[in-house]
Amino acid sequence: MKNYFKEIKNIEDEQERLIKEYKKAEILFYKADNIFDKEELRLNMIDIQSKIDNLKFEKGQVMECLENMINQGIMI
Repeated sequence: MKNYFKEIKNIEDEQERLIKEYKKAEILFYKADNIFDKEELRLNMIDIQSKIDNLKFEKGQVMECLENMINQGIMI
């Protein structure tokens, strides 16, 4: 059971790191003058957003497992 809570914490930490990375890329995107740099940063931002979305889904799966265990009466 503790592994589920640890997994949730790891997911949240990774999400936080990716959000910071996304914000940095966004700032660089708006400061970039070169169209090729902007395109590279835009693709990077899309990749980061995809990773964030995957982590949200993964966290939902872990939360669902925890909820099922609690509903079945498995002690924490």
